Amino acid sequence: MDKRIKVRLRDRVRFETSAETENEYGEKETTWSEYLTCSAEVMPLSASERVVSGQELSEAHYTIRIRSNSMTRSIHGQMRVIFDGHVLDISPPQKLQGLNQYLEFRAVQRSSEQ
Repeated sequence: MDKRIKVRLRDRVRFETSAETENEYGEKETTWSEYLTCSAEVMPLSASERVVSGQELSEAHYTIRIRSNSMTRSIHGQMRVIFDGHVLDISPPQKLQGLNQYLEFRAVQRSSEQ
């Protein structure tokens, strides 16, 4: 029985890493810079909306699969992903079964409106 996972890398994602800098007033700011842009398979899992203190909060959950290599194995949970113009927070990667060919991330897109 073949246990290969079919992965279709049809999407483009950009992984970004953060750095803390100081602005001209001495306040700390988080700046984001590109770490890696690569092909991926982005699969929507679920979406939810709720109202908290009069503010509408929505979340969309995704699974992101990418090819494993030395650069992608360095991706960690403090990074973020830009997909289709949206910012997604990611969890640490998980290796998929098989020959260590792919990594899988859980991602969540959060937004709020007043």
